Amino acid sequence: MNESNGHPVRVLIVEDEPDLCEAMVSYLNLEGFLADGVGSASAADAWLKTHDVDIVVLDIGLPDGDGISWLNQLPALQDKGIVM
Repeated sequence: MNESNGHPVRVLIVEDEPDLCEAMVSYLNLEGFLADGVGSASAADAWLKTHDVDIVVLDIGLPDGDGISWLNQLPALQDKGIVM
C-alpha cells in the first residue's frame, strides 16, 4: 500500500476528459492510493473544501480556466506534490 505517515496517499485528479480521469483514478486506487477525480477547477475547489490531499494530478487545460492559474491561487497546495 502507498502510505504517508501510516495513511494511504490521497490523490486528486483534475482532468476534464472523463475516460482519462476514470482510468487514472481506477489505476491509482488499485495501486493502493486513495484517489478521486473531478472535471474542473471549480469542482476541485469544492472537493478541497472537504478533503485533504497529498498529490494533485492537474490538467493544464480545463473547461473553466487553466490549471497553472488555478494552482497559483491556492498557496495551501505549495507543499503538496503536483503532477501536470
